Amino acid sequence: MTREDTLDLLTTLCRAHSPSGHEDEIDPLVIAEFARRGLSPCVDSAGNIYVVRPGRREGRVIVTAHKDEIGVIVKRIDHEGRLQVRPVGGCLPWVWGEGPVDVLGDDAVVPGILSFGARHTSAESPQYAARSQALTWDMVWVDTFLSPAALDDRGVHPGSKAVVARDRKTPRVFGDYVAAYALDDKAAIVVLLDALDQLGAAVTDREVVFAVTSEEETGVVGASWLAARLPADVLLAIEIAPVADEYHTLLDERPVVLLQDGSNLYDERVARQLTTAALNLEIGVQHACLAGFGSDASITAKLGHTARPACVAFATANTHGYEVAHFGALLNCGRLIAEYLRAYA
Repeated sequence: MTREDTLDLLTTLCRAHSPSGHEDEIDPLVIAEFARRGLSPCVDSAGNIYVVRPGRREGRVIVTAHKDEIGVIVKRIDHEGRLQVRPVGGCLPWVWGEGPVDVLGDDAVVPGILSFGARHTSAESPQYAARSQALTWDMVWVDTFLSPAALDDRGVHPGSKAVVARDRKTPRVFGDYVAAYALDDKAAIVVLLDALDQLGAAVTDREVVFAVTSEEETGVVGASWLAARLPADVLLAIEIAPVADEYHTLLDERPVVLLQDGSNLYDERVARQLTTAALNLEIGVQHACLAGFGSDASITAKLGHTARPACVAFATANTHGYEVAHFGALLNCGRLIAEYLRAYA
């Protein structure tokens, strides 16, 4: 993909709401992208969308990017219609900030405002504590200015999901960088499709499955289901890699090959192969051992559903917030995955 292609597709995907467990809006977009490439994807009962490319011999490699974004779930609706919400995935209220959200009712998208309360208060007000304590979800709420009955008419109830409002989700470009909410999943899908394009008509030794997986943020539900039914020698997840001094990661064009995360080790042999592939492409590579992180690959391997987990990531600032990545990193991750599959799959 060109930079313009990347931005166009990324914009379409970012503006589609897809909190874990409520991914219906993005599904037809992913299916259409596979169809545009002349492919008929499978959709399994876990909500995974995938295509299978046959290989010359036995064995399988699965490449995944997840389609769910972090969000919140309605815990209860107060008598005046105010929504009390709790996180789905690693969502923090101070990262979103006060502002518009979209509540995904069964019958309508209901606009709301994530609210923290008045600043001009004293210790008599419950929200006063937020001045000196970390802001948590039990301190905040969503105002829709609708009654409980009106919310019920729109299908908003305990269990409904909410995400950052659509008009806040269009990516913005800053020179060589792109910024948006939910690059975590949406940009990874772009990389997966780009890798599929770059692989082209090449025939690999092993079968390759390109899968856009469900409910990664809540425990790798989709990838675990898929790999349990399509056992893989290698499961390679496409992910974000946090930019932080503790990892020596930089916000540049180089893909990041993970060696460890908070859930598991990654396979050393595959990591070396990915590094060699990057050097062959002369694109360079970063390596990282992460904390507070898990992927489709590391958790699926921990559950015993793949033999060798691997992860290629693009360096990202502000992870699980207003995320920033380098366009070159997105393009180079696609190139690296395609080269790895040609050489080693």
